[in-house]
Amino acid sequence: MHLNMKRRVIKQGNDTLTVTLPRKWARDTGIKAGDEIEIKEEKNRLVLEVGDIFTEPKKIQLDFSKANETVIKSILAVVHKNGYDEVEVLFNDPKTVKIVQKRINTMLMGYEIIEQSNKRCVIKNVAGWQGSDFEGMLRRTFLVTLTLAKNSLETIKTGDYANLNELLVLEETNNKLTNYCHSLLNRGIIESQSKTTYLYIISWLLEKIGDEYRDICVFLLKDDKVKLNKVLLSVYERVNVLLEDYYNLFYKYDLERLESIYKKHESIRKELIEMLGQHYKGEFFVLVGLIQITQRIHDGFGSTSCLNHLGG
Repeated sequence: MHLNMKRRVIKQGNDTLTVTLPRKWARDTGIKAGDEIEIKEEKNRLVLEVGDIFTEPKKIQLDFSKANETVIKSILAVVHKNGYDEVEVLFNDPKTVKIVQKRINTMLMGYEIIEQSNKRCVIKNVAGWQGSDFEGMLRRTFLVTLTLAKNSLETIKTGDYANLNELLVLEETNNKLTNYCHSLLNRGIIESQSKTTYLYIISWLLEKIGDEYRDICVFLLKDDKVKLNKVLLSVYERVNVLLEDYYNLFYKYDLERLESIYKKHESIRKELIEMLGQHYKGEFFVLVGLIQITQRIHDGFGSTSCLNHLGG
């Protein structure tokens, strides 16, 4: 919790101004007279830092004795997103360990089970939280999602839907990357709180876009009798191009490009909704998925603009 407080500036000598540190903050951080702290200047703010923000381990104990698989998977993802270094898991059913291990393998980058007994296991982040990884992880998330978009359409065009199964690993990779991005952001790797918020939203939207492409693939795998007509395939491709346009906007932002992508979004969304009203039988689910993807891309515009127009 952040507390706002005022301190009076004290003049010492001819040119020196001093201000006292809050007693509780100094005690909690272990600051003593004579210690050195790092001070960063940010326009009209001074930021005080003590040591490495990643050195203090975050630990938590979870009791999964009465939890089902869905709850276990959900809580583990949340704990990872919040940047916990060590997680002690208590359970009654030995099968819980298999659920935990599967969740680690498919989503929780950096986590490993380091201790295990009949009713307890300990998960630890063995890789550490490297703030320098964030930019690379976010770009990889964009590229993996773009690959999923492109390859799903190409496979659908062939009519051999069985090959869509091979693409589902890309959505799992998307989950790993976005979850790790969220973990880094929650560990405070970005100094600006506003930028942290917008980057978190964008990472989350990329995860949801990956989910929509996954759901389209899973639907067509279950019902291979559904054949998408040329009009729908064309719109599918335009949605993919819209996603690529957003990727380019994110990494090379300018207002003309933003205006152009807004117009594309409105055109595609309008066409998809009109098609939805024509009741495309088995194609209905794909239409809904494409509408969702289009909207998720649109939802990222605002946060991207804020990242480029807000200071700090």
